[in-house]
Parts: sequence; C-alpha cells; structure tokens
Amino acid sequence: MNKYYKEYEQLLKNKPHSKEIALAMKRVPYYEDNFSFNQTYVDKLINFIENFIYLQKGGDGTNFKLLTEQKFWVSLFGYENKKGVPVINELPILIGAGSGKTTLLAALSLALMIVGSAKGNDIMVFANTKEQAHELFTASSAMIKDEHSKLDKLRKAKMLRTNRNEILYEPTTSKLAIRSMDNDSVDGTNLRAAIFDEFHAYRIDAIQNVRKSSLPKRVNSTGFVSIYISTNGTTRDNVFDVYYDRFERILHGEQEDWTSFPLIYKLDDIEEVHDVDMYEKAAPFIKDISDPSILYQQLMSAKGNPAAQAEILAKSFNLPQQEYNAYFTADNIKKAYNLTLEPDDNEVYVGFDMASVNDLSSLAFVQKSGIGFTVKTHSFIPKDTFDNAPRDKKAIYTRFAENNELTIVDTPTIDQDFVFDYMVEYIYSNNLVPAGFASDAYYSRQLRNNIKREFGDEMMHTVRANVMQTSEPAKNIKALVDAGNASINEELMAWALGNIRVKIDGAGNVYWNKAKAVDKIDPTWALLNAYWLIVNEDDKEWQGW
Repeated sequence: MNKYYKEYEQLLKNKPHSKEIALAMKRVPYYEDNFSFNQTYVDKLINFIENFIYLQKGGDGTNFKLLTEQKFWVSLFGYENKKGVPVINELPILIGAGSGKTTLLAALSLALMIVGSAKGNDIMVFANTKEQAHELFTASSAMIKDEHSKLDKLRKAKMLRTNRNEILYEPTTSKLAIRSMDNDSVDGTNLRAAIFDEFHAYRIDAIQNVRKSSLPKRVNSTGFVSIYISTNGTTRDNVFDVYYDRFERILHGEQEDWTSFPLIYKLDDIEEVHDVDMYEKAAPFIKDISDPSILYQQLMSAKGNPAAQAEILAKSFNLPQQEYNAYFTADNIKKAYNLTLEPDDNEVYVGFDMASVNDLSSLAFVQKSGIGFTVKTHSFIPKDTFDNAPRDKKAIYTRFAENNELTIVDTPTIDQDFVFDYMVEYIYSNNLVPAGFASDAYYSRQLRNNIKREFGDEMMHTVRANVMQTSEPAKNIKALVDAGNASINEELMAWALGNIRVKIDGAGNVYWNKAKAVDKIDPTWALLNAYWLIVNEDDKEWQGW
C-alpha cells in the first residue's frame, strides 16, 4: 500500500484540484491491485531529498521538505512488476509557473542518481536552451557544495565530483549531466532517467530519441523513466500539443497505457481566473510559497494585451490559448475615435481589401501625424448582401451608410472599376499625393491593374496575408491606438477594430481574425495593408508618385 497515495487522496478532499488530477487519482487503485509497491525505495528517495538536500534560495540552511503532492509524485517510482522493474516509465507533471520546479528537478536528479544506485545510473537533464540547462545544473551543484549538507562531505571525500557540465558519483561511476535541445545530438545512451524541463517550448521531438535509446536497455534492471515538468506554454501545434493530447486520452481511458502517469494541474474553466481560491488547481503550492492575489493583479494588468494574457493563462493556469483573444479594448478604440490628429503633409498611403464573395470591401487612406497616423476609410457592400443580412447587422450597416462611411451598391458584386473611381476621386479632390498602394494579390486584379495604369507599376505593392508579413504592422497599429497616437473618427472603423481577434504564436506574432463571419474586419485589413507601406518604407526601392 502506497501511504503517500492515501495522504494525497485525503488532502484532495479539502483542496481544489483539476478534473485531470481527479482522473489521475482514479487510476491509482489499478496499480495497487496489479503491481507491488516498493515502499522502502520510495522512503529512501524522500528521506534523501529531505535530509541531504538544503534549499539554496535564501541561503538559510533549511532542509528541503517535500509537500504532500511532491511525495506522491516521488512515490510513483515505487510501483514494480514481478521482475522488480518500475512500471511507470513516463511521468508528465504539467504545473503552473512559480511551483519551485527547478529546485525539485535538481534534488530529484541527485536522488535518482545516488539512492539505490547501480553501475552507470546516469541521469540526463534536458532543457530547451543552454541557459536553462545551466540553471538546473547550477542548482544541483550548489546542493552538493552546501556546507550544511551531507553531500558536501561526500564531495570532500571525493565520492562526488563536479566539473563544468557533469556531477559524478564515484562509487557506481554514475553521472548527472545536462543537455540543451540546441545540441547537435540529443540521443541518450543508457540512462536511468531523462528529465525534460519546460518541454512546452520544444520544436523537435528529442524525447522519443532518448526513450528509444534507453528504455530497451533497462527492461531487466533499474528501469528507465522520463520525467516532464512543464507549464503549458504558448508554443502551439508543436511537440507539446501532440504529447498533451496523448496524456488526455490516457486520463480519459481512451488509450490504455499504465507505463505513463500524467498529472495535469490546471484551471477547469476560464472563469476560474476570477476566483483566487481556485488557483491551487493549477499551482498547488501557491498558498505555500506566494500570494494568489499577486497573480490575479498580474492578470488584470494584462487586460488589453493579448500576448501577455495568453502567456499568463498558459503558463500560470495551464489554459492553452485555443480561441482568439480581443486585440483592442473598448476604451482605447473610443479614445482613437474621439481623437483628431492633423496630417503632417498631403502624402497618403492607400490600402484596400476586396471581398472574395459578395461581401464587404474596404479602402483605407492613411496619413502620418507625428509618430502616429490618421485614417479615413470607405467600404462597399452589394445590396443583395445588405438585404439578406441579419436584422441587427442590417441596422448597423444602415447607420454606417447614413454616416457616408458605407456605400450600398446595386450590382450583385462589387464593381472594382467603381471602387477605383471612388479612390481616385478621393485622392484628387483632397489634393493628396499617393506614396503607394497595397493589398493582397487575391480578388483585386482589376483594381490593381487600374492603379498600375494610373500611377505606375512600381506604386502597387503586395502584402501577403500571412503572419510573417502582417504581424509587425498589426502590432504597431495596436501600440499607436493604445498610446493615443491614432485617429480613426469613423464609426465603421471603430466597429471593425472591436471585432478583431488574434491568436499569439510561440514567437509572439499576431494574426488578425474575427470570432464570427458576421463580425466584419475588412476595413482593418485595408488599414493594415496601408500601414504595411509605412513599416516597410525604409526598405522600399520605390519612391512616391
């Protein structure tokens, strides 16, 4: 009987925990009924950590005292098959940031190398970068050099030796080494354990290389285990998501695999971010080592900053960003709507977005104003589309048309010659000098050809609608709107800005989208295309018309 399982089970009766943790705990009786439990080995691991390891942060010589959750994690190494080999060879622990994972990883690495050590009981710690790997190694090195610790006596007796990248345990020639994922080779040789830190950021699946190399060689000895301790992170559609999907299938009984024991600490619902008492679901030690209200304040301060929001939700609460987040706050849009800025001169940057179907199409005329900009837009919609719009949207379009911001055309599709005539009339009647025109290459061939004939081929530029080309101007526009350096003065553009939703990738890039088909953002894409010209102005080979 695993006593640490019973202690943790009792704790969870009065402590908030995720649905995934509840599912994980329901799996334990199977191990209890079908495998033996090596209580002696588990107790030795825990006693080693609590009696040989001293906390390094603070430098007060305090013993590392494992919390109930951590003791349960360690106890999972105690389930053995009939040959005495550990059953669980994969232990994923997905937990919110600020849970002391670096200290635990450092202590656990030393314990697995030394306790019950067999010859060549090697431990390898993998991190995403050299800097991160070095942080883990430094923590382990400091633990064996701490004068309060018995490990320091082993070091002085030359039973433990350290060099730049390894800690060697001489009695069994076992070693603890570090490896970063930017190394040329990440293949393991014959490891007792491989510990993968923050694997949410991995872009190559080095985990399988290590497991395939070590696992078969340990089936009749001390066994092999791969341990993942990580937050959810913001790198989507990569290594982490593939593993996370498998962990969820295991927990829900859709995939039988008793060699893996996923532990996923997370909030169950986005609404729980407003209840600090629920934060223990994602960060079970938060009340022991911090104050949940501090994290809440950090989240509130990120309001209106989707990149910061996504990072906090993913790393602190383990809520992966699945949906698009609002990009502009209502207050900042209102500020830009009420702000009037005078253009620096009569130079204008023109962007347009033509609909692929019988839908909204838009023009944007952007002029510089100091470090910011002012924009005038005009949109077009076929009458059939207007007539068939939902009642609420039809009322909105009617108001835009009354404001002279939208033209309802009688033709079943948008006549691009008509749009061109409107564009030229606006430029000439306002004595503007075009610096350039920009759009994507789709659905606007006639309009682009008209521009080339009127203003020259070199004036027409193509903005590909992908994250690489649009992220920088999108972020620049947001920064200017938020800072009060953008003037829109049009209800249609204000509405469209409010409809923008973005998803942040691992590199912090953004891509404009919308939550629903009826929530139009075409004017904002016209604005983005125009502002792309400004962002790339220093690199352009073209000059103004």
